[in-house]
Amino acid sequence: MSRIGEVLVPARLGTGFRWLLASSWTTNLGDGIALAAGPLLVASLTRDAFLVALAATVQCCRRCCSAWSPGR
Repeated sequence: MSRIGEVLVPARLGTGFRWLLASSWTTNLGDGIALAAGPLLVASLTRDAFLVALAATVQCCRRCCSAWSPGR
């Protein structure tokens, strides 16, 4: 493993931790892409800035509200 990899994720933490960290990074990257793609999709369908902002707000609020709901 390279020096940078060893500094970021030391071998003493184990293979399981490295897999967990890689999956967390991949999930965060996918979430960021989805967060950017939603409003861009709406912008490609309409020129109304209000609808684009509304799409971004709903997308963000949907995540927040689903995290707060009990029973999920």
